[in-house]
Amino acid sequence: MNSSLLIRQGSLLLHENQSHPWHGKAVGPHRALSHPVICLHQGRTDRSSSEPLPSTALEPTFSFQLALPQFYVPYRWWEDGASMILWAFDHQDIKRLLRFRLYENDELPRHVLQNRNADVVSGFLASLLPEEQGMFPLELSHHDKVEEILELCQLRTVPVEPWRWHPNYSYNAEPRTIASYIDVESSRQFQAVPFEDWIRYALGYPTESIQWFFSQHKQLHDIVSAHLDLFPGEFDTYVEVERVGTVRFNDLSLEF
Repeated sequence: MNSSLLIRQGSLLLHENQSHPWHGKAVGPHRALSHPVICLHQGRTDRSSSEPLPSTALEPTFSFQLALPQFYVPYRWWEDGASMILWAFDHQDIKRLLRFRLYENDELPRHVLQNRNADVVSGFLASLLPEEQGMFPLELSHHDKVEEILELCQLRTVPVEPWRWHPNYSYNAEPRTIASYIDVESSRQFQAVPFEDWIRYALGYPTESIQWFFSQHKQLHDIVSAHLDLFPGEFDTYVEVERVGTVRFNDLSLEF
């Protein structure tokens, strides 16, 4: 994950030598929360450190900034060719266009295909059908054939799942274990996003699955922030989780 997902700022941690409600002692220089790994809670073996304490801080434990990087594309030149591809006869080009949906209006393919020759639409549908499916779809009406083509070429909506990991799942775990748990959950969320959606999002198209992916890491931020406000004695544990996660993230980056 990008290190800009979680940033500690706008809080007392930003200022050197100011007392922090978690510790009651001076706090060092500003440090940034880099990798989502920081978000998992680790309970300590010292039970007293996990007892709820009232928080007197008026500012949030963390402030959240979500970076949504995209390519800078001043002109979507490929959209000019979308209609031409849909009116042409190259089945692979049409299939690829429908797969990535590289057009502004989602109704464009439906409109063009509905107005194409019935034999052309039937031929395109036949090229998409696996042999074991038989010829039944070819007996559909022209309208239904177009809908079947769109169904076969475009990804079905992937059911969204909320963030599963919560601090109490890792009570008394080591920081390295917590970091691993967060990595696993973050990877699960990442893998749920189809590759085609990353392409669409990078090119500036609204993409619900990507927004959901980032919203779940925002949820992770909220979970950890609330936990540390309730259990300020756990702060040092999560600083170590952050350190472990950052080292792991950097190691993985070097591999690529």
